[in-house]
Amino acid sequence: MDNKREDLVADAKPRSDTWARYSLYDLVFNVHRHTKRIYNDGHERKDVVEYRTNEFLPAMLGHQRQMTHYSGPDCNIEDTP
Repeated sequence: MDNKREDLVADAKPRSDTWARYSLYDLVFNVHRHTKRIYNDGHERKDVVEYRTNEFLPAMLGHQRQMTHYSGPDCNIEDTP
């Protein structure tokens, strides 16, 4: 471990947010502020759609008879198998 990192770990004095950000950057972390961005998780990729259609949903339909169903305007009526 290089001296810079040893000093960072051994130093227990309170520091500012700016110091922490620079130190984390030095340790190869990427710190950024949260912003509202469009997130694309790939749930509509061809292989994901095929898996969902051909494997996941049929398997879940097989378990449906064992699941608890709720009905009513507030979903407070429970119908257990």
